[in-house]
Amino acid sequence: MGRYLAIGITTDLSLEKKKAEREFASLEAGVKYVEEHYAPLDLYDKAEYDEYVTYKLKDQFLENGLVDFLRNFYAVREPNGGQTKEPEKILAKLSEVHTAAEIMSLAREKCWERFQWDQYWDTLTIYETKWGPVDVYQSGIDLSLDGKILMECYGGLFEFLSTVLQEKFSKHAIAKALRVTITG
Repeated sequence: MGRYLAIGITTDLSLEKKKAEREFASLEAGVKYVEEHYAPLDLYDKAEYDEYVTYKLKDQFLENGLVDFLRNFYAVREPNGGQTKEPEKILAKLSEVHTAAEIMSLAREKCWERFQWDQYWDTLTIYETKWGPVDVYQSGIDLSLDGKILMECYGGLFEFLSTVLQEKFSKHAIAKALRVTITG
């Protein structure tokens, strides 16, 4: 199994409470950092469990405007619709479903390379801590998946690309969930 360059929508994030409490000045400081940089509460629902603080993309962002967003995204990412015309097929299928659960179910079927749920995304590593790095685990829907890559030093580049993509699609609220990551 290889590593792939993925661009996608982050649907789930989680922060390990014990690690955040140990490495930040407090758990609250770690939660604040995640919410300011990766999981704004206008986009994600927060839940707290024994071991993790989790963030889930709000259903409304999948249910309202996803097709319009993807139409714009695919037009930029694959201006000619790609060789297989997969984006057109994805958009047609998504037009038939309406709830976030149906959309996620479709992504979990992994019928398409350009619209599939992916649990293998790299972690987001926070270095701005009191003691040592803290990982934020993430998963989401791949919108673009490109061949195997052999590089290890990509963090700053991916943050840049994520920011550029978020700005490019800023008229869509869900664009704040876009990340460039490695998967596989």
